[in-house]
Amino acid sequence: MEKISLQYQDLITKESDISIRRQCELLSINRSSIYYVPVEADRERLLLQEKLMERVDYWHTTMPYLGARKITKLLIHEGFKVCRKTVRRLLERMSITAIYPKKNLSKRNFKEAIVPYLLRNYKVTASNQVWSIDITYIKMHHGHMYLTAIIDWYSRKIVGCVRHTWNGICIGSRKRCCSHIWHPRNT
Repeated sequence: MEKISLQYQDLITKESDISIRRQCELLSINRSSIYYVPVEADRERLLLQEKLMERVDYWHTTMPYLGARKITKLLIHEGFKVCRKTVRRLLERMSITAIYPKKNLSKRNFKEAIVPYLLRNYKVTASNQVWSIDITYIKMHHGHMYLTAIIDWYSRKIVGCVRHTWNGICIGSRKRCCSHIWHPRNT
């Protein structure tokens, strides 16, 4: 709306026979918006805000269970002059929330189908009868990595594994793990 009203500021004049109020009505804009003068952002304030966001991100990745109050105390201890509302606004802007146990975690979602456990009474007596897959998130110095491993239940050995640095891993990694070790059992 502000950009639109800035375009109309040139059209509205005090010298016109029509009042400013009527001119704004005809253009369907707020009267207060024609008096708006854009202000450039303060460079020092933006740099301070970026430093704060960097520190907030550091504290959140180090201790993701901290909320706005404790992060504020840590930032004050580091020498920043901030209040809780500023930190809360930055957390919202960065889409960061504290990780803690939420209520009603054990309630079942009735929209999802119940999948039966197919191996309940099944006896694993030889290798390559039952495999399981595990995908693990590993935090690295510069980012993160996923490790996908396929494990044989009988021998408890890792049959295949693949390292990844992207999100779409499950199907492709299973195919890559199985491509060189898949030995179907004759029954």
